[in-house]
Amino acid sequence: MKTGDKRKFAVWTVLTVIWMIVIFLFSAQPAEESYETSDLLLAFQQNYADTFFEKLMSFIVRKAAHMAEFGLLALLCMAVLRSGGEFLCKKITRLRQYLLVLLFSSFYAFTDELHQFFVPGRNATFADWLIDSFGVCAVLWILHMYSKSVNNHRTP
Repeated sequence: MKTGDKRKFAVWTVLTVIWMIVIFLFSAQPAEESYETSDLLLAFQQNYADTFFEKLMSFIVRKAAHMAEFGLLALLCMAVLRSGGEFLCKKITRLRQYLLVLLFSSFYAFTDELHQFFVPGRNATFADWLIDSFGVCAVLWILHMYSKSVNNHRTP
């Protein structure tokens, strides 16, 4: 691996590990603290919304955050693989890169749910794991479509 490739690989790997730690720390928050964090995003509409709408918006924001945090993890993992230069990219096909990122990110989502089982006031749910994994799949699909679009524009 070339020096530039090693540097990119190291940077993307460190960023990925840092993001995994951030996810872990979010999951380590007790339930009340976690709800307070997501409720800050909803503070602008609380004066106008009824209780049902408020709870629905809170649910949507929380689940969208789950999708986003694991989607970002997938994006970072793909950057790690693709920055590995010839060492990784020539040995792993594009399809296998996507599958590897999907498996790794979904497994991390599973361990995140398991971790929440032991945090006071939190619980581990299959539905949350699915939502996290859906975020991973959505980002991988976007990456695939973008890659396809770029490749289509390159060919005459």
